[in-house]
Amino acid sequence: MPTDTHTLSRRLTRQVRTSLVAASLATPLAAVAYIGEYDGAITVNPVAVKAGDALTFSCYGDDAEGKRIEIGVHPDATGKIDWTLTLNDTIDNRTINVNVRKVERNKYDFDHDESIVISMTVDGKEMFSKDFGRSLSISKSTIFLRLEPDGKRISISAGSRYLEPAGSVDFEGFVDIASVSSRYNITVDRHSALFIPVPNIEQIYPDEQSVTDALTLCTDNRCGIWEFFDEDVETEMALKGGRYKLALLPSDDGGYDLIYLSGAEVASHRWSPGALKGRLIPTPFVNTYNLYWIDSEGKAIDDMSPYATVEGAIMSLFFPLQKANFRFMKSR
Repeated sequence: MPTDTHTLSRRLTRQVRTSLVAASLATPLAAVAYIGEYDGAITVNPVAVKAGDALTFSCYGDDAEGKRIEIGVHPDATGKIDWTLTLNDTIDNRTINVNVRKVERNKYDFDHDESIVISMTVDGKEMFSKDFGRSLSISKSTIFLRLEPDGKRISISAGSRYLEPAGSVDFEGFVDIASVSSRYNITVDRHSALFIPVPNIEQIYPDEQSVTDALTLCTDNRCGIWEFFDEDVETEMALKGGRYKLALLPSDDGGYDLIYLSGAEVASHRWSPGALKGRLIPTPFVNTYNLYWIDSEGKAIDDMSPYATVEGAIMSLFFPLQKANFRFMKSR
């Protein structure tokens, strides 16, 4: 993926700033931000936050294309709910506040009603507010907030046991520090952050024109443009990421590189013309190759189970474990 000057500057600045963030966390209220696989069961020892104080932790993730931040807060014995999750981007000086508060209706009537209202502000401007009504228990249950910034928007969900969407807002950028504060004493039961790194997809050729130039120089009759033709998929384990158009060019090991040109429908922002989509690795069998494939999410499938055949103008990609076969037709 292309890296502009602004993005590079942000990354270098973040690297210099890492030690400063770490220093800010060296307080009794500091918590650990979790990086890596998230199984939905990460727990952290509860942290007591007194009124007026804040629990602060880092959401720093180098080259992250997405994040998942989850906070679980339990009110203290007073049962009052009034707290704020604040997210900051210290490079662009952006601030997101997610406010959780209790509202009481018909306070003096017999059908006394309480509910939770969750609202979000970005740089002081309210973006949305949602009243959860009676669907969100507030007596003794932990109230969870889950925020998922992907660099283009922030989606938020909330709930006690089962989370439901609260809303989403457009937001260009990422957050790197989170804090939880309240007017009352609260207990933070869980605080964790998941960073989703940008896949390292190899860019073999800088652009489509350079691929075209390489095809012009290639004398192998298999070189050319191959376009998605049809599929035979028995399970949902191997859904196609798009109607790919690929270039086939010789690789250094005697096989072929499959070069992405267009057609990505899933995670299309990850793919640029000239990127490596797969490799055909020679075998002792005629017209048959071991297949190294990079899926739509940028993950390599290289367990030696996939294979490919090239017969005339038809190239078939077989994924036995997923019970799937995708065929491509040579168009030129």
